[in-house]
Amino acid sequence: MSNPNRVGTGNDYIKLFSEISPYLETIPGDIAEFGVFDGANTVQLVRSFGRHLWAFDTFEGMPTEEFNPSLDSDEPGKFRPSGDILEFLGSLKDVYPVRGRFAKTLPLFDPRIKFSFVMVDCDLYESHRQILE
Repeated sequence: MSNPNRVGTGNDYIKLFSEISPYLETIPGDIAEFGVFDGANTVQLVRSFGRHLWAFDTFEGMPTEEFNPSLDSDEPGKFRPSGDILEFLGSLKDVYPVRGRFAKTLPLFDPRIKFSFVMVDCDLYESHRQILE
């Protein structure tokens, strides 16, 4: 579950989202968040933009399969959310969790859905590469 002490703090990009919001008013599309952790930024994204939000994550912490010690500093398993993050996200209006590694979920994602804003907050080099491809 999201840490209620983190929601609404400076650490969750509130200022950035409020500055971006006016520019998105004329850009159609949903929001994508890659790397959800405890959902604190998810809450702020939905509050700031008021659109459908697709929350991509394994929801199990950093994956072992893509960890490269020469490129990545965060060890496998780090950022494993406490509590039932999927239940928490499911309780939020307009939030749609997409569970799995990006390399497996992105090819299956509906190509008709367009994004006006994409937040990439993942920590592995390979994860960034998969999103950008």
